[in-house]
Amino acid sequence: MDANTTFERPLNPLAGEADHRIANSLAAISALVRLKAKNARESNADHAHHVLLDAAGRIDMVARLHRLLAHSDGKAIPLGQFLRDVCAAMSSIALDSQVSASVECPADLTVRPETSLPLGLLAAELFSNSTKYAHPAGLPTIIRIGCAGAHDGMLTFIFEDDGVGLPEDFDPMHDGGQGMRLVRALSDQLHGQCEWRDFGIGLRFVCRLPA
Repeated sequence: MDANTTFERPLNPLAGEADHRIANSLAAISALVRLKAKNARESNADHAHHVLLDAAGRIDMVARLHRLLAHSDGKAIPLGQFLRDVCAAMSSIALDSQVSASVECPADLTVRPETSLPLGLLAAELFSNSTKYAHPAGLPTIIRIGCAGAHDGMLTFIFEDDGVGLPEDFDPMHDGGQGMRLVRALSDQLHGQCEWRDFGIGLRFVCRLPA
C-alpha cells in the first residue's frame, strides 16, 4: 500500500450521526451496568446472573434503537416499532416469568432520537419491575403499553400491568429501591409529568412528555 494512500470518510453523514448516537447510548447502558454490578457485589452468583441478563436485555434494546436510527432519516424514530422491540428484548430475559406484552401506538407517531433512548429505558425498567412484582404467586403477567400524540407537541405514554398493585402506604414518587429511583430519574430526564394509578388489581403509570 502506498504511504500516501488516504481513506475517505463515508459519504453518508447520517451513518456518522447514527454511530455517534449509539456510542452515547452504549455509554449510558454501561453506567447502568456498573450501578447494578455495584449493588450485586455482595449478592450470590444466582442474583449476579439475573443482573447480567437484565443488562444484556437493555444492551439489546439499544442495539435495536441503533438499527432504527440507521434506517431512519436521523430525525425521527417510529415509536410503536421501537417499544415493541423493547418488549421483545425484555421478554427474552424474563426467564422466570410468563409475560404477555402488547403495544398500542399510532403507526405515524415518532419521537426525536434523543427522546427515544430514555423513553426506551423507562419502558424497560417498568417492564422489569412488573415481571418481578406484579404477581408474587407466579401467575402470568399481562403488560400493555399505549402512547398517543397531541397537537401541542406532547406525548402521553402509558404502561400498565394486571398485577397486585403497590404495597400499602407505598409512595412511588418518593419510596422504593433502585428501580423506582431509576424510573423517577428517567421521567425527570424526559421532562415528564407522571402519575401512578393503583386499581388494586392492576397498576398504571402515565407520563406526559414533550415528543
